[in-house]
Amino acid sequence: IATAVAFGGVLIPLLSFAALGHYVIGLEWLPSIFLGGIFTATSVGLSVEALKRAGKLQTNLGNQIVGAAVIDDILGVVILTVLAKIASSGTGHAVEGGTNPFVLLAIGVIVFLVATYVLWNMGIADKIAKYLNKQYSNNSTGIFTRFFFGMLMLGASVAALLGLEPVLGAFGIGVVLSKVDNEIKHSAWEKIEGYIHIFVGGFLVSIGTMLPRAALMNFKVWMWAILFTILAFVGKYLVKYLFKNKQEGKLVGLAMSIRGEVGLVFVAVALANHALDETMAAASLLAVILVTVLGAILFEKEIMKQAASEKSAEIETPVEA
Repeated sequence: IATAVAFGGVLIPLLSFAALGHYVIGLEWLPSIFLGGIFTATSVGLSVEALKRAGKLQTNLGNQIVGAAVIDDILGVVILTVLAKIASSGTGHAVEGGTNPFVLLAIGVIVFLVATYVLWNMGIADKIAKYLNKQYSNNSTGIFTRFFFGMLMLGASVAALLGLEPVLGAFGIGVVLSKVDNEIKHSAWEKIEGYIHIFVGGFLVSIGTMLPRAALMNFKVWMWAILFTILAFVGKYLVKYLFKNKQEGKLVGLAMSIRGEVGLVFVAVALANHALDETMAAASLLAVILVTVLGAILFEKEIMKQAASEKSAEIETPVEA
């Protein structure tokens, strides 16, 4: 079900926004598909935090939401990699005596995804973490902090060498590292989170500098942003119809509607490759922010409501003698 939700959550926004961009706005197909790609991914982090607060992270529903969001992000990052390559190279024709660059790109993506799965399945990161635990002081998180950041840079660098977007490498390493599960990892993660806020802040500032103030204050931009927000929310929320249980379907639909970091990365890559003009890029950026806030508020409200309802039902159920 997580795979079905992920594919549905990617295809509906991708196709609907691509059609809107090409047939309504009048964009070429590449910018139109870029526009669709921006709204394909789901924010795993925000969904996980809301599930934690409601005590539903370790439930079947929590697994479905997180699994769908992770698959969703992987698909989004692969789409981003392909579009970035097309935008930067201009054409897909092979150089004389060479191989079509998109054949090499496809091979690179497949190799990277297979390698990520194999490393995750083997638990290689957990084995390294146990070795570090054994060789170094159990009370020190410094070695783990360096290990996590080193792996992140290695994954991004390997992806770049394969001709892929570095973000795909970083995401792959994140999946591999998710297999690590020990106490010191959690202590190290608390320390790493402080650094992450610095990187995220810098990333958001870098996107802001790409867009002039006039584009963000344009009435036309805001009109497009509101339309994109509605379409982006509905496009993901429709996955609720894949569930027989209406309450579960509603929660999954709301969770999937939360966008985040991958959508912003899409905007940055589109701007860097001149795939979108300032108006469409600014509208997309605002829409990603608006739909993220809207989805997060509605999802948290609904999941807390359902959690409270379940707790109340448990208290009211008479205990059998």
